[in-house]
Amino acid sequence: MILADLFTMQDMVPWAVFGMFAALAWWFLDRTAAKKPRALERLDELKRPRNRPTSTLFRWKKTDAMSKVLERASPTLSKALEPKAKRTSTS
Repeated sequence: MILADLFTMQDMVPWAVFGMFAALAWWFLDRTAAKKPRALERLDELKRPRNRPTSTLFRWKKTDAMSKVLERASPTLSKALEPKAKRTSTS
């Protein structure tokens, strides 16, 4: 009977509501964070390089605007780097 006085319904309802919200928050966070850690994804990419997603950061495209500008400017820039007096081969 002493325990019944300690755990009345009025005292238990706030704890039950808190427990319900804590369980829902835990479930939601577990569902949203269920993705593999990035370290495991990298290991999988190293195991199977063909399945690796291609990143545009590490791959130059011919259609890139900067590469087009460099292709057009390279003859002009290379002329500035050529020696002024051409050497003749004496061999």
